[in-house]
Amino acid sequence: MYCKRPEARLRLLHLLAALTLALSLGAARSEPEASGISVGRMKFCRAIKDREPEQAADRFPSDIEKVYCFTVILNAGVETHVVHKWYHREKLMAEVTLTARGEYWRTWSSKRMLPEWSGAWRVDVVSADGQVLKSLSFEIVAAGAEGAASGFQETSQDGGDGGGAAAGMSRGLESWFGSLPGVPLGLITYII
Repeated sequence: MYCKRPEARLRLLHLLAALTLALSLGAARSEPEASGISVGRMKFCRAIKDREPEQAADRFPSDIEKVYCFTVILNAGVETHVVHKWYHREKLMAEVTLTARGEYWRTWSSKRMLPEWSGAWRVDVVSADGQVLKSLSFEIVAAGAEGAASGFQETSQDGGDGGGAAAGMSRGLESWFGSLPGVPLGLITYII
């Protein structure tokens, strides 16, 4: 397309530049919505019952056979995958790929433990595009160490145990508030 008048060419150039900018901004805005996946709740526990964590803790004795990492994935869409990366003292020990679907999806992985694997552990929840969505740590305490005799130390991470009517209400609010930047999801459970 060629215009003989210079002012018409200039207007056409500005129009094309504005159109290009508008299209690129629209594409940039749609990316965060497509990758709006997040972690609503994450806990370590001894067991999973009725798709909820049991005996949640952040410290376990060295004679524990298995630790579970329970995770609530928010805004997963039709179907996506997340990976639980299990680290012991910063060494990658296992990667478990999990499927998530919909606005609220509970999933978990587990890791068999050996008594000699005492010390600091961490699980990173990683999205399909490689982004670390959340990271949480726990500890395996060697026999005879302080606190090991009691078995485990219960804890409530990310605001609550996930049971009861209040938790059901908070799950809905977590989904709604999870789309707002700067609102900590754990705070919602404490408000209710």
